[in-house]
Amino acid sequence: MTGCTVNDFDRSGSVKCLPDYGPKARYYRITAFSSLPWGPVITSRIAQFLTSLLAISLCLSIGSYYLAEDGQVNYFPTYLAAIAFLGLWPFASTMRPVVTHPVLIVSAILLFYLALSPLWGQQDIAIALKFIGYALLLLAFVAGIPIAHARHARFLDGFITVMIAASVVCAAVSIHFFYNLEFNPGDDRERLHGLGRMGNPVVSALSFSVPLIFALHRTVIRTRVPERGLWALAAIILVYALILTGTRSIWIGLFAAALAGTMINHRLSIRIRLVLAATLLVTTGLAFLLTLGSGLFEELMRRSTSYRPEIWSGILAAFAGVNPLLGAGLDASSEVRDSGYLFEHPHSIYLATLFYGGYIGLLMLITLIITTARTLIRAPFSDWRAPATMTLAFAVTTLALDGNRVLEKMDYVWVVFWLPVAFAVCVSTRNVNAAEVSQE
Repeated sequence: MTGCTVNDFDRSGSVKCLPDYGPKARYYRITAFSSLPWGPVITSRIAQFLTSLLAISLCLSIGSYYLAEDGQVNYFPTYLAAIAFLGLWPFASTMRPVVTHPVLIVSAILLFYLALSPLWGQQDIAIALKFIGYALLLLAFVAGIPIAHARHARFLDGFITVMIAASVVCAAVSIHFFYNLEFNPGDDRERLHGLGRMGNPVVSALSFSVPLIFALHRTVIRTRVPERGLWALAAIILVYALILTGTRSIWIGLFAAALAGTMINHRLSIRIRLVLAATLLVTTGLAFLLTLGSGLFEELMRRSTSYRPEIWSGILAAFAGVNPLLGAGLDASSEVRDSGYLFEHPHSIYLATLFYGGYIGLLMLITLIITTARTLIRAPFSDWRAPATMTLAFAVTTLALDGNRVLEKMDYVWVVFWLPVAFAVCVSTRNVNAAEVSQE
């Protein structure tokens, strides 16, 4: 009601009329408190604080992943994000559009199914509780991004800016160390090992590829020349770091990302998209044929198939000895010994999910990928739709050759696989941004 004030009470203390605190107070509401004096204002302030804490924690999580020396620093903001996420549950109007999204429902089912798998694996309740905690952290990350996006108009732009900037700093310092300080732990000293959390050439390549996709996308869509130059420079640094890692599987993923980005670009007609896709395929094929006739192919294949067939054969042999429907459980060892080497994991998220979660787990993972892809294809046209689709295409192809558990505390799988899942929810839900809810 307009014209009401907070002092409109009769002498008995009952409220004559409830003041209109505006759309923001009505949006952030808890039904049980909405009829109490000052209830809408109090709940509004609490919800605004929690969503701001969630947004800040998510940015700190992605930034510290690239810049933190170890996981302890990186894990702390994920705990804050989980606390904010759980604290927002009473605010039904804030949470409902996100938590009821089909992509998030399938994600939650997959995560908690895998978290419970130690109960039928090694039958260890303590380990199951640990993985349930990991599932809550990961779900807060995946659901928190669209929640923060709905409440803060510039959140996604800031989140991606933080990711690109942090990854470029990490890549630049890693390149400097690679040439000047010989910082190459382990036996493979000819490949760049990223600093901090990315002390592995494959993990470094996977982690740098996602911000590269967003940097290239910004280079294309931004209209101001200085901005384009800035994002192009960031992309060049990341590409150079990728080359130094010597990781071959990422180029397959980047090709798939480029193809997906071309086909989903709403600014182009269908005919132009098909022509560009055909050109990309032909150019890649010709480049491959030229490589076959040069010494570059021998250099690329110097590590052969990196023992992938042997690893996968060993995992399938181990899977034959467990329950095929439920799998061995996340706490099971997936080590494979071959040719005198010890390989610590299956090097494929599909085989890893099959081993840990059985046919049920693999079916859930494939269902999640299909649901996410379908959501992106059917989503309204926006500037976020193309990079979200490109990162998903990169994830589903590259992680077929690399990767382990999809449920872990924050690591590269959050950036490579779960980030495009979160963005699929963002681009397919109505963006009630901060400007909309603050109109008085």
